[in-house]
Amino acid sequence: MRVEFYQLIQDETSSVDMAELPGTAFDAPHEKVRETVEIRFAELIESMPEIRNVIVLSPTIGEPPGAIIAIELVHTIPAEARAKAGKPARELIWVVDESIVMQ
Repeated sequence: MRVEFYQLIQDETSSVDMAELPGTAFDAPHEKVRETVEIRFAELIESMPEIRNVIVLSPTIGEPPGAIIAIELVHTIPAEARAKAGKPARELIWVVDESIVMQ
């Protein structure tokens, strides 16, 4: 299964668009997709903390251009407070059926 990471951006006309994050695409067997995406997301936000509004897309699901499989959860609680509470500062929410990414 092909997986690609994108970031929501705002262009010069204030339109919202998606920009692919270079070097983040990969292929993985269905049963490893969720685990691999979570690992890659953690690596991405560690190496590029300025990246926000991450969207994970699989062009191999559904009709072109594919399907969004996970999105970054927007928290209203500051990252430091979440960390003190033992919760991840940033995390993904899965928006596809588990059977698709864990077959």
